[in-house]
Amino acid sequence: MQADFQRRIKGGKSVLTALVCLSLILSGCARSDWERPVSSNDSGIELQKAQQLIRQGKYEAALMHLHEALILSPSDPNIYQNLGWLYLYTGEYDNAARELEKLIKARPNAAGTLHLKAALMAALGQHKEAVPLYKQALALDEKNERLYFDISTSLAELNQYQEALNYLEAGFEKVPDKDFSTQLNYLSAFCTVHAGLRDYKTAISECTQAAEATPSLQEKQRLTDLIHNMNLLERIDRPASEATPKAH
Repeated sequence: MQADFQRRIKGGKSVLTALVCLSLILSGCARSDWERPVSSNDSGIELQKAQQLIRQGKYEAALMHLHEALILSPSDPNIYQNLGWLYLYTGEYDNAARELEKLIKARPNAAGTLHLKAALMAALGQHKEAVPLYKQALALDEKNERLYFDISTSLAELNQYQEALNYLEAGFEKVPDKDFSTQLNYLSAFCTVHAGLRDYKTAISECTQAAEATPSLQEKQRLTDLIHNMNLLERIDRPASEATPKAH
């Protein structure tokens, strides 16, 4: 599976490079629960415009359209959900919690509600509490590759790297072949998890590919620093028999 993954990234590398206009925000690259089919009425049109702007990282403009949608349909839980994700992305956790409370009242056991609640918990550093919520959401929405990604992220934060790897592998199988930005996110995540498992050779290879492909300078620097650290760790962890040159 891993080799197939790397072939996909290499095969799509020229396409990824062409996507330099895209923002590599981990929370926005994979499909999320705010991105659902919308109705054709006026509020649905406003919601659709907002979703497009969220994908582009234009949160202020998206917020304007969501407010317009809310005026037209003040009791639509889809609007609460989109507002919750938008506020989560911008770090406005109080506002995200407010929209989540509305969403819980409207549909407490829906996959999207559980997902948003888990994501907010994770953003606040409560990964142990977030994981079971993610799993409940996943049981209701097994095709959502974003949920697998988010679960693995929280598990990695809890140093549960093997389980994180299992979820990454399962989620990656659900990513469309042409969705290169999501594949790139997964590649970065695979790199981090393999580093946690001290499989430095695999992690360095994955990080190198991700660093070459990412359009984000910040992510490129993060991966470059991680590669440097892993090279050092690999030398430290290397058995003495391999590290010591043989006498001739």
